[in-house]
Amino acid sequence: MDREQLIKYCKVIEQSYTTIVSDILDEMGFREQVMTKWFHQVSLKDKIAGPAYTLEFKQDNECYNLNKQELSIEEIIRRIKEIFEPMEKGDIIVGTTNGSFAAGVWGEIMSTIAKYHYNARGAILDGAIRDVQRIEKVDFPVWFITTIPTESVGRIEYLGVKKKIWCGGRLVKRSDIVFADRDGVIIIPKEIDIKALAKKVKTITELEEKTKKEIQQGSSPFEVYRKYQVI
Repeated sequence: MDREQLIKYCKVIEQSYTTIVSDILDEMGFREQVMTKWFHQVSLKDKIAGPAYTLEFKQDNECYNLNKQELSIEEIIRRIKEIFEPMEKGDIIVGTTNGSFAAGVWGEIMSTIAKYHYNARGAILDGAIRDVQRIEKVDFPVWFITTIPTESVGRIEYLGVKKKIWCGGRLVKRSDIVFADRDGVIIIPKEIDIKALAKKVKTITELEEKTKKEIQQGSSPFEVYRKYQVI
């Protein structure tokens, strides 16, 4: 499947809800796809679906006292390029700090670069971020565990992109599909037939809307359930 088609099916999934997708994945035998940590959102209105672009960090014990001012401009540019250059339009950054909360691994400028220069869809960070109010103004969807004001240089070490990582208690691979909303974050394995999944998601979403509408109009919830078989 080419990239354009994949993004199209991601947009169909994005119109639904993680609860519906989770139920469908259960039926398909994929019962351990929901991230088990509690993520906060920069903005509660955000809902995103797209291919995972994995990003890995860990606590930097060797250079813990290094200041950003001690790095050359070219070194900072090199690090930014390493993080962003392999990214494709529509990707969702999925990052882990491997349990370190020593610094904000993501912030306002990273969000601005990701959105406006690399056309990323959003970010899921199993770690701490900073600049939350300013990220909200950038209007870049971000899910995160906690916040902290500290700078990442000299505290958090970048390990690489496009690796298999553990994020939110789940294994994530490059090009798995990520779907996140107010209820949580789901990883849809890239091995799944995304076209068939998107079709089923669309069908169930429409049936749930019909169910809700008919109950609101006074129909018996039990008769409506017999009719559409969703609840």
